Amino acid sequence: MRKPLSLILACLTSGALAADTKDPAPTPADAPAAVADSVDPAAEGFGNEPAGPTIAELETLAARAAKAELARLALAAEARRSAKGEKHESLTTKKGRTYKKVTISGVDEIGVKIFHESGTARIKFAELPTTFQQRFGYDPDRAKALLEQEKQLENARDQATIARLRVEAGLPPEPKATTRPPTTRPPTTRPTTRPPTTRPKTTGPTVTRPIDKPEGSGPNTTNSEVAALTAEITTFEAAIEKIMDVAKGIEALAKKAEERAFAKASRSAGDAKFDEAAMKKAADLRDKAEAEYRKVSSLRSKITKNKRAIKKLERGR
Repeated sequence: MRKPLSLILACLTSGALAADTKDPAPTPADAPAAVADSVDPAAEGFGNEPAGPTIAELETLAARAAKAELARLALAAEARRSAKGEKHESLTTKKGRTYKKVTISGVDEIGVKIFHESGTARIKFAELPTTFQQRFGYDPDRAKALLEQEKQLENARDQATIARLRVEAGLPPEPKATTRPPTTRPPTTRPTTRPPTTRPKTTGPTVTRPIDKPEGSGPNTTNSEVAALTAEITTFEAAIEKIMDVAKGIEALAKKAEERAFAKASRSAGDAKFDEAAMKKAADLRDKAEAEYRKVSSLRSKITKNKRAIKKLERGR
């Protein structure tokens, strides 16, 4: 009976020692720390900002956008091509003008060309309803650039036509500017300082000669003559200003008459001819302007002559 009892005691003792050597179970206060230590921040996404698109993704998006734009342009071009001959009962622009019995004769990137009950017209996309703009692929910047190119070509054709007609009429290709006399500016008085000249004294007999002066001559007479000549210069200069205004006005009328002579010719097709009556009027006006400019030249010659006379009188005092 003693042997089994000793065996039981030995087993109990070894079990208690084994329990002492194991880790103690975590208390409720330690549980959150243990859970926190077991979480991986990188795995949960804490502290990481969302990454942007990569270069490859951006290139893909750009390629898709370019492809969509090409598709849009192709659809717009096809819509412009197929619209020819399309009929509308009426068409009202954004400015409120209404065209009736409309037939589209053509569409480009600038606008729509139509036939209507009163004639023909070309309506720019900026004046058309939004439905037309979207359907035909309206691009404001592109339309503006093309319209500017069109105007430049039209002006070049008009200038070439006018130059050809001028040559046929015996005129130079480009109208020459009327020769105008140079403008006269009032002389500026500047004080001049000259070094005194030293001349050697000559020794000889002093000869006294009587000075023959015209009767009534003297400083007062010289001053009155200078004043009269100066007054004439002022009168001439005032007349020049008036004549120049008249001459410029006549020259402007001549230019307008010349433009009218070629205005219809530049817009007509085929065998263009200029307006002979307007051309003759322009030539007559230019002759009148030249006559006025000759008057100005004559008056300026008189001014120069008076100034020389004033200098002579001043030297003879």
